[in-house]
Amino acid sequence: HFAKRGPRAVQGQTVRFFGNPGGNADVFRKGYVVRAWTDGLVLDMPVCRGDSGAGILDDQGRVVGVVSAMTSEAGCHFGISL
Repeated sequence: HFAKRGPRAVQGQTVRFFGNPGGNADVFRKGYVVRAWTDGLVLDMPVCRGDSGAGILDDQGRVVGVVSAMTSEAGCHFGISL
């Protein structure tokens, strides 16, 4: 089965993903959307090197974005909105 695309993420929405920071397998992350626009998300949740490419999931497990970047270890975290 393929992942199902969910509705666009909105500000304040709880989201989660499974990352792979530093080669560690499937680390669960949970947070929320700080800002959402047509092609991007700003996330308030830990994002580390190795997490890029992880699907960002809503409460129903639908994909609403993809982890794409972080600006610093403690700064903003970004996702590509689907």
